[in-house]
Amino acid sequence: MTIKTSAYERSKLWPPKSIPKSFPKNFKRSEWDCYDKRGQLIPKGALIAAVPATGPVYQAVLLCAWNCQRIRDRLCDIYQRDVKMTVLSGWRPKIYNDAIKGASNSQHLYGRAADLTAFGVPTKSLYEVALKMARSGEIDQGGIGYYPRSRFVHVDTRCVYGMKAARWSQKA
Repeated sequence: MTIKTSAYERSKLWPPKSIPKSFPKNFKRSEWDCYDKRGQLIPKGALIAAVPATGPVYQAVLLCAWNCQRIRDRLCDIYQRDVKMTVLSGWRPKIYNDAIKGASNSQHLYGRAADLTAFGVPTKSLYEVALKMARSGEIDQGGIGYYPRSRFVHVDTRCVYGMKAARWSQKA
C-alpha cells in the first residue's frame, strides 16, 4: 500500500527539526555543484551552476552531505583506514537534468541526492553499508540505488521531505 502525501503536507515537514549549520569535515559544498561532465550543454567539465549559498537547496545539500559523512565514517571503521569518497553527481539544475535524461522528479533537482564512489571499496560494499545504516536509522531514510556497471551508489534524503523510501539496482 502506497501512502501519498500532498505538496501541502510535505511542505509542513520542511524545514526538518535539525539542519546542520556547516558542511562535514570531509565534504565541501562545491562537490554538489553541477559540472557538465559529458559536454551535453557546454564544454566538457565546465561549471553549469553552483549550489546556492542559502535556501532550501543549500539546506538539502547539507543534510545529504552529513549522510555521506556518516557513511564515510562507517567505511573508515570497517576498513581500518581513511576512505576517500567522491561525489560524482550532486545537485542538478533542471536544464542539465533534462539534457542527461535524468528522472523528471530526480532528487538531484532538489539537492537531496549524491552519487558516490569510495576509493578502494567495492561498490557492492558501499551499497550494503548504506542500506544497513538506513535500516538502523544511522542515516536519514531515503533512496538508495546500486549501479554496479557504472560503479557508484546513489543516496538521497527523500523521506525527510515526506516521500516513501526507495531501493533499486542498475540492470546487468
